[in-house]
Amino acid sequence: MASLTSEANRRMFSDEFEREADLRETALVAEETHCAGSPATTSGDVLNHWRRAAHAGDPAALREYATGRAFRGEELLENLDALAVYRQEAAGLAETGARNGDLSMLLALGSALSPIPSTHRSLLAQTVVPDGSRSLAMFYRAQAALVGDERLEAAVLRTDIQRRITELSDRLDPAHVEHARRLASEWTLDWSPVATGRLPERYAAQGATAVQRPEDCGSH
Repeated sequence: MASLTSEANRRMFSDEFEREADLRETALVAEETHCAGSPATTSGDVLNHWRRAAHAGDPAALREYATGRAFRGEELLENLDALAVYRQEAAGLAETGARNGDLSMLLALGSALSPIPSTHRSLLAQTVVPDGSRSLAMFYRAQAALVGDERLEAAVLRTDIQRRITELSDRLDPAHVEHARRLASEWTLDWSPVATGRLPERYAAQGATAVQRPEDCGSH
């Protein structure tokens, strides 16, 4: 009896596997038919989409493009012209995001501007001239935006930000630290409030931020 049950289970499994394979093949054929004749999307096409959306003011696209995440390491040599354009406009776009209250862009640009040496430099960091005072001011601004936020991710982010503030304060002379404080104060009046509804998961030391999450699209 046990052997008959085992054989029946094997046959049932085999039948289900074949049905699943047939369904997958049917779906694949339908997709190939639908896409037949459509030109293949190149990495340059994808970059252009990100760039146009960033210039149109989409926050998620601005983060993806301005931080350099839209460029894939294995495709850089295929997009040298796009890199040359990016080099000219990345810093301005990043500052636009920071001015508009995007916390991820504030942290990314603050990190990119840091004069502290690092073994890793993001594409954004390679487009800017290091400026310790502006870097520190951006971290002051991010720190102020998180005061009183009791979420665990906010606490983790505050620890990272405080570490960067300490490193920069130790490296800069008192005059540059004071300049950073003045800048942060001025930006409180001139820039949009920093949005902290959805916090970035992490950010790297030289201007990179976490991979874009689907729920971040079209939002701060």
